[in-house]
Amino acid sequence: MPVQPRYYAPPPPVSHYNYDRRSPQGMIGGMLGSVMGYELGAGDPLAAGLGAAAGAWFGNGAY
Repeated sequence: MPVQPRYYAPPPPVSHYNYDRRSPQGMIGGMLGSVMGYELGAGDPLAAGLGAAAGAWFGNGAY
């Protein structure tokens, strides 16, 4: 039985024009949201996580 040749896909093109969506406002919003969620949720880690997500969302201007 003959061996089938293996074909590999070429690597994806490198784009130097990617927009970095991270921002200091999002990081600060996430930190403040995490603290507020933790405090308002009486120490519940789920509330802290939701607060961090909401704070980062608002901090990045996605409202």
